[in-house]
Amino acid sequence: MAMIELKPAPDDVKADTRQKCKPVVKASEFTNWEDFLKDPKNDPRPFMRRQNQAQGDCQAQSLCNGAEKRRWYVTGKTDSATGKIAQCSDIYAYNASEYIMSPSQVGKDGGTWIESGVTLLTEGIPSINVAPGIPLESTWPYNTYEQSASRFVTRAKQAAIEDGFVSEHRLVPDSETLLASLAAGGTLHQGTFWPFRDGSKINGKRVMASPPSRGGGHATEIIWADLIGSDWYFVTWNSHNDEYFYIPRKVYDALYKSRYEPFGAYLLLPDKPVERFHKRTQSGGGYIL
Repeated sequence: MAMIELKPAPDDVKADTRQKCKPVVKASEFTNWEDFLKDPKNDPRPFMRRQNQAQGDCQAQSLCNGAEKRRWYVTGKTDSATGKIAQCSDIYAYNASEYIMSPSQVGKDGGTWIESGVTLLTEGIPSINVAPGIPLESTWPYNTYEQSASRFVTRAKQAAIEDGFVSEHRLVPDSETLLASLAAGGTLHQGTFWPFRDGSKINGKRVMASPPSRGGGHATEIIWADLIGSDWYFVTWNSHNDEYFYIPRKVYDALYKSRYEPFGAYLLLPDKPVERFHKRTQSGGGYIL
């Protein structure tokens, strides 16, 4: 059975992370975002990798999924050998998130906070001069989980950190802003109770019937949305070897109302999101120097 370790951050950590959030654009600034989401060529799913966590690193895996989706949106690049987006190092993100919580947590495999991942992508680890971002899996493989803070620090200082493509972030937004932000390259880094109650499957995928209110904690990443009938469903990338499940808009609205307590959720966007969106819709590319 896949592990689902996610911890709620202490109140002071939540307050500090939220205080650092930057203003993010409104849905009205992304004209025609509905058409962008409906166009199959803009869908990142064909280029995403299937995740299957073997440790309590769901937060790190979802963080990497978001970084990969944003990299593809900004650069349009995939690996020539696999056809997939270049894979971020899940286990670096896990070790680094542990270190951000406390150096004493490195190697404990006890789960991490949503906020520790947000900090990793927005601030890095300034205390050891490590830049924001995540190295590639090819340079920090999944089977090299560090058991001590000293070993992690030594490796992290030498790592080739890749851009996580996060310049703007905010606390969980309303559903319309999230939909427009997904079209503009953003993702939602979120934590919920687990497991959830299933509704009827759609396209062979599980559907969250209602906000879960008990159980363990689990992190996932909203990367896209599908219009099915007249309703929007959020494509939520998971780390249980099942690719993704759906969160209906009405269920998301309930999670938004609760601010995803106690685990939290943050919208992560690349820089110049409005300019990138309009450039991409006009010319097919979102990259802006």
